[in-house]
Amino acid sequence: MFQNRRWKIIILFCVFFALILFLSYRANPSSEASWIDRMSYRLVSPFSTNLHRVYHWIGNKIDAVLDASDLQSKNKLLEKENQRLKQELFLLEEFKTQTLQANADYEKLNLKKSEAIPARVVSFDVRSAYQSILINVGEKSGVKVNQTVVADGGLVGRVIKVAPGYSQVLLINDPRSQVDILEKESRARGTLIGKKKSLRLSTEYFSTKADYFSVEAPLKKGQLLLTTGQDGLFPKGIPVGTLEKIKRDSRGLFWQAEVEPVAGLHQLEEVLVMKK
Repeated sequence: MFQNRRWKIIILFCVFFALILFLSYRANPSSEASWIDRMSYRLVSPFSTNLHRVYHWIGNKIDAVLDASDLQSKNKLLEKENQRLKQELFLLEEFKTQTLQANADYEKLNLKKSEAIPARVVSFDVRSAYQSILINVGEKSGVKVNQTVVADGGLVGRVIKVAPGYSQVLLINDPRSQVDILEKESRARGTLIGKKKSLRLSTEYFSTKADYFSVEAPLKKGQLLLTTGQDGLFPKGIPVGTLEKIKRDSRGLFWQAEVEPVAGLHQLEEVLVMKK
């Protein structure tokens, strides 16, 4: 009951005060402020000042949020641009490496750039019985079956299949491969034959063997083997590999030897396809 009377008194006071303000304004149209105007200003002024400060504070906060959102968007764009530039840099570095490798192979084999087609190895046959690779050049680039493939200054193999955009290369360590060879110093001739091995993750898996060297030939470990050019497949004088373990065959008629290829067959990335 007391609470209801209290609210009624407050409401009546507010109405009365508002009426006085209205009458004061109507009765005093001059530029001079009445005592009620001055009192009203004094009562409202602190609230108005604080309200103005709150308005500016809220405005600053909103601007800060918008600036942060804009900055976040810009950061995302910069991150994308950074990733794109990193990818371009990586591709440029790869292209530089490929170019340097190809130039080194041209020099090691005294080849002109018009005499060979640079290629990249795109896949490797990991079957235990056979060894071949796929390269990213084919008929469109002028590749043909039986063209010689080299890398690291040594023989890699020959092209056995050609498609418009890629080719398959039979490696010299494949058991289907045979290369007519000679030892550089004694000129003793033999045959390089691929070795059939079970799959093992070692460089020995990529070695080959030399057979049919005359027992009269003075073979020694470390001697270099070259292509003879007389098998109708490979040009003459291409380094093939070095002699490792040497022994007589079961009949004692020929030397046999393990051969370490000059070309790193276990880590091929870039090769050259010789046009002739």
